[in-house]
Amino acid sequence: MKKSLIFLGIIIIILLSSCTPKEEYFYIKKGSYNSSVYSSGYATEGNDYYYINVGERDSESGDKHRYMDESLSMPSRYIVDIDAEYQTLRYSEIERAVKDGVNAKIPTYNIYRFIVNIYEIGSEKLVRSIDIKPFLDNLSEELCIVESPYDVLAIKGQPYFVITMCDAVHSTKEEKNITYKWFCVNLLTGKYLMSEISPVDFRRRRSAETTIFSTRSGFYNLNSDIITGSKRFMSIENLTYWEGCKDMAFFLDELPNNEKLYSKFPSLKSEVEELKSKGKIKNSRVHIILTGDPSYDELASYVVDEGKEATFDGMTILENESVDGKEHTVHSADEWFKYRNLPEADMSWLSPIFPREE
Repeated sequence: MKKSLIFLGIIIIILLSSCTPKEEYFYIKKGSYNSSVYSSGYATEGNDYYYINVGERDSESGDKHRYMDESLSMPSRYIVDIDAEYQTLRYSEIERAVKDGVNAKIPTYNIYRFIVNIYEIGSEKLVRSIDIKPFLDNLSEELCIVESPYDVLAIKGQPYFVITMCDAVHSTKEEKNITYKWFCVNLLTGKYLMSEISPVDFRRRRSAETTIFSTRSGFYNLNSDIITGSKRFMSIENLTYWEGCKDMAFFLDELPNNEKLYSKFPSLKSEVEELKSKGKIKNSRVHIILTGDPSYDELASYVVDEGKEATFDGMTILENESVDGKEHTVHSADEWFKYRNLPEADMSWLSPIFPREE
């Protein structure tokens, strides 16, 4: 009898759980972003700079995956940190529900906290702290934060921190074409505006320009004997909205033994050694921002170990990425650029940097 009652109780719990509205938990999720700059510095001359983020704990499991909330930057003046917690919508699940004919209500999402902190490069002196939650709470349109990405760019010569947002929906039966918009807050004045987002073709073009350093290009395999470690977590990318800016990012255990890099950024070496002594190199990541449109060869010279010279001879451009639909083996960075198909795009979304203040 007791067993029967226990079994009956389990069945009731299961039934009650199944009756809990799916919308209570399924179509919204928690989002957060908490970056904190550890240190930063300029090159001995010019507008190049770096900054380091340190994660809260070492990730021994990080041999497969590593992730941390990283600062943004406005070249060549400021580091931008984000302290945010909010809810966002699971749009892929909503789209699937619509396709399957599911009729479900979707709760209103909440923004719990969203603060943007702006620091000087080199001193990490706080310039301004902007609480943008009140702005987001009082928008004339009902919009939802898209979990990522955030960005920093210039609009009419003024620097802005940008959040991508999209239309909020309250039911899987709600007929609405989802549109995306930018919420933009001025880093100097704290005022905000709404803007259209940049075209997909522009973002694809900016991404494609640095695929010479992607895994599939073969650069790292080609230079494996002169590159420290696997560089599986290293990246070289454009700063999407800034003219001539490249962002080289390394976890510190993959930072090359390269005196050219350290002579360019004298304070970097001591900071790396300090973090190494604290056992923090696996969860510390440095972004090195090179301005002035550095060449592929210059970028490659910072990746290899001291006294070595990187090569592009033997790299492959796949059929679906070439200008003529054929696979090409290239012998230089210039030849790679010649055969790599780069999407046509409106490049007016690029802005000049804000030069370093002496």
